[in-house]
Amino acid sequence: PAEKRRILRISFATFCQTMLDLFWFSRNPEKRIPRYVEVESSPAMDLLLGPDPLICISAHMGSWETIGLMLAMKGVDLASIAATMNNRSVDRTLIKLREGTGQTIIPQKGAMRTVIARFREGGKVAFVLDQRTSVSKGGISVNFLGIPTPVSSAPAALACRTGTSIAFLFCLPRPKGRYLVQAPHSIIPPALEPDQDMDNAVLKLTQNIQDFVSNQILEHPQFWLWSYKLWRRSPEQSDTDYFIDY
Repeated sequence: PAEKRRILRISFATFCQTMLDLFWFSRNPEKRIPRYVEVESSPAMDLLLGPDPLICISAHMGSWETIGLMLAMKGVDLASIAATMNNRSVDRTLIKLREGTGQTIIPQKGAMRTVIARFREGGKVAFVLDQRTSVSKGGISVNFLGIPTPVSSAPAALACRTGTSIAFLFCLPRPKGRYLVQAPHSIIPPALEPDQDMDNAVLKLTQNIQDFVSNQILEHPQFWLWSYKLWRRSPEQSDTDYFIDY
């Protein structure tokens, strides 16, 4: 119980800091971001900073909002897929803040055509992939943190169909208000023969993606947004049926 309370407190504090820093970094980003955001070198980070198209995968862990601001400042042609907020004023404000250093925000609905066009021009696209996507909206069921969960198959489908590589990105808090952006891993999609089962390939790659995201969350559970109701329904239930509600 004590460990759970500690994780919960840090999780809420991290979320608050992430939202406040989205506003704070919007002022003088050219000075504040280099001072407070460190980038860790890795082969996957080289892919992110390179000229080729790339699928970027992150989670609601640490300061995920800072990643897009930092990469855009470094000249990366990055677009992030984001769900539209019900409150239009809030939605407009968030988009303005997120695009403040040059990042592009693509609405989640109908995003695939825009994404493919960006790949043709060498652009990069980011997905925050720890959210539930119902089967009726294109989700597929895989194990996420050990629980069957319907998640978006879009990144895996894009990778398999276009041959675009995948890199994982996370931004972890550090002492004194600082952050460390890491790209710990990348995946090259398998080369598929014409007679291979595309659906099975997408399923396997989606599971590989969720396995890596799960491992990162388990390594830093205090920085993940645990309050999101990810498992309130079983994969087979409709959006109005509930089996867990915290």
